[in-house]
Amino acid sequence: IPGVKDFLHVLQLRLRNQPGMAEKATELRAVLPEMFAEAIKTMDRLITGEERADDAESADEPEEAEMAAALAALPPEQRAEMQVFSQVFPTFQQAAQVLHSSQATAMQRLDVARNIDGIALQAAEGEVPGSPWLDAAAGLRALAMLLRGIQPNYEALTPVYRQLVEKVRDASAEPSH
Repeated sequence: IPGVKDFLHVLQLRLRNQPGMAEKATELRAVLPEMFAEAIKTMDRLITGEERADDAESADEPEEAEMAAALAALPPEQRAEMQVFSQVFPTFQQAAQVLHSSQATAMQRLDVARNIDGIALQAAEGEVPGSPWLDAAAGLRALAMLLRGIQPNYEALTPVYRQLVEKVRDASAEPSH
């Protein structure tokens, strides 16, 4: 898909959350295809909870319509992958924050890992082979392993989730500022 590498790069920069990376992510975001720029806007809105009840209906309808149109233009498999990815991405961001935090205790990391295991179970429940939810569940299980201090099997993950989990891992090993 055109723009996927730039989209993933923007997500990686945001996960690292280090000085200068937000500016670089903003620069890259400006050249993303519309569907990816809209996906990031939607993720931001969901993560920050900035949506207010009084303006949610009027302001978001055109944005949601554009996002739906962009998703509809994708082949069904890619559309499903993007929808699943946008739903699990906030969990990866939250896990990265816990891994980055010098104040997070081992017990807190284990609690987050248990929660992520629960999300992975729900994601995989009732899914058939080839489902993007199974790919997401595998990525979530690998993420939970990182929180437990266990090295996951990256080769068992799809390229998107392998790269995302590796970025969470690498970012957590870097010094926090």
